[in-house]
Amino acid sequence: MAEEKTKPVDVEEKPLNKDAIPSLYKDKSFREKLRYIKENITVEPLLAGLIIPSIISRFAMGNLNLDKACRVNFGFGDEICNALISKASKNFTEYEQAVQQLISSIDIWKSVISTALPCMIIMFLGAWSDRTGKRKLIILLPIYGELLTSLNNLVNVYFFYEIPVQVTVLLETLFPAITGGWVTMFLGVFSYISDITSEESRTFRVGLVNFCMTAGLPIGIGISGFLLQKMGYYGLFSLTSGLFSLVLLYGAFCLKEPDQWLRDKGLPPVSWIIFIFL
Repeated sequence: MAEEKTKPVDVEEKPLNKDAIPSLYKDKSFREKLRYIKENITVEPLLAGLIIPSIISRFAMGNLNLDKACRVNFGFGDEICNALISKASKNFTEYEQAVQQLISSIDIWKSVISTALPCMIIMFLGAWSDRTGKRKLIILLPIYGELLTSLNNLVNVYFFYEIPVQVTVLLETLFPAITGGWVTMFLGVFSYISDITSEESRTFRVGLVNFCMTAGLPIGIGISGFLLQKMGYYGLFSLTSGLFSLVLLYGAFCLKEPDQWLRDKGLPPVSWIIFIFL
């Protein structure tokens, strides 16, 4: 009798075999579920801690650049510049057009710097991260760039009349660009989540990260104007500098590399693919 051959199982026959996937929260109480979420928080605070203060800072930077262009570059008086900043410039349309033309010309090369540099940097950082398995650097580097931007803005406010708007915009664009910007942060965060999660929990964790990202945008937009009005440039940029510093400290001391995080949980480490360049 011929030996019966075992028919290979086609994984596509049951692509959504729900019975094979155990529930993460089965037989867990509400308190145990909360404890589980708390113990598995990793990169979510870092993402929220980057986006919210970044949005707050960007709103203030827009006002600061408009203020500098009006007072420093053109030398307009307080009456004109205050009207432009407060959006009550109906009687000063000629001055507003001059200021807006300057800001628009600056925005052209600003957008080139802020997009071109991160696109080049992310290719090298991504390849390096895959070879070494290190994710913390590409997650923390953009936060460090935003911290430098906030500190730079404090200097620009202190030397308000000495530094023209072109230099202010160049520095506030250069620091995030050379550290990778948001795209590098997203690369690191989603790579980290992919490394430490199983197939059963990955969708939930990616959804949680996306929630932190999408919720951070309206929160930052909603409170930025209020904070600028109440705190001014010095107070707001000091606040964002403090927030970025706290997030950096959390990332440096609380966030572990994926391999270390998995070992602490008693799970096998990630099997890294070594790229060999010929």
